[in-house]
Amino acid sequence: MTAPATLARPEEASVPSDGAVEFAKKNPTPDCGWRARLFAALLFLLVTLVMTYPVCTRLTTHLAGDGGDGWMFVWNHWWMDYVVRHPGENLFFTKMLFAPQGSGLYAATITPTNCLISL
Repeated sequence: MTAPATLARPEEASVPSDGAVEFAKKNPTPDCGWRARLFAALLFLLVTLVMTYPVCTRLTTHLAGDGGDGWMFVWNHWWMDYVVRHPGENLFFTKMLFAPQGSGLYAATITPTNCLISL
C-alpha cells in the first residue's frame, strides 16, 4: 500500500518569483484617505460640468446631440414603455410608423436593456 501524497501549504509552496511579489510586500499601496477621494470625485464632477456646459444646465428641457439619434432613442424608450404597459403589443413591430401597414423594428436600435433600466 502506498502512502497518500501530501499537499504543501500555500506559504510553503514554491512559486517562481519575478519580483512583483517582493515589490508589493516592500511597497504597499498607500491609503490616500477619504479627503483625497472626495477631492478626486469633486474634480471629476467639475471637469464634467465644464465640458458639458450648457447642456448640463438644461437636462430637463433639451436633448444633447446633433438632433438625429437622440430623438430616435427617446422614441425607443417611449415605445418600450408602451409595450410593457400594453400587453399583447409586439416590441419589434408597430403600426404607429408607416400607418396603416405598420413597420418592423427588427433592425432598429431599441436597446431593451437600457430601456428597461430607465422605466
